[in-house]
Amino acid sequence: DDRRPWLERLRDWMSEQAQHGARHTIVTCSALKRSYRDILRQAQGEVHFVHLSPPIAANRARMESRQGHYMKAGMIQSQLDTLQPLTADEQGVVITSAGAPDEVMADVMRYVNAQQ
Repeated sequence: DDRRPWLERLRDWMSEQAQHGARHTIVTCSALKRSYRDILRQAQGEVHFVHLSPPIAANRARMESRQGHYMKAGMIQSQLDTLQPLTADEQGVVITSAGAPDEVMADVMRYVNAQQ
């Protein structure tokens, strides 16, 4: 319930972008649960999800290199335990890349561009 207002604001912003003719709008957030994604899917236009799923060791190394971030590496398992994977009726892709951020972004953009 505490995330609902924030997710609704994201949904409304996404709808505003679609109303103003935006071809692509990318929003990043950890919509781990289906119920969170259901709110986002109410936005106007097509909504696709990109689930970044690198190997746990790569994810842990990335998180351990962060400085000043609230999300600590020790929280990975609780996030994985909460995660409800995308289902067949949710448009999206799972990207398992453990590469550098620019490589991951290239994978994301290949998916986005293929949806046109």
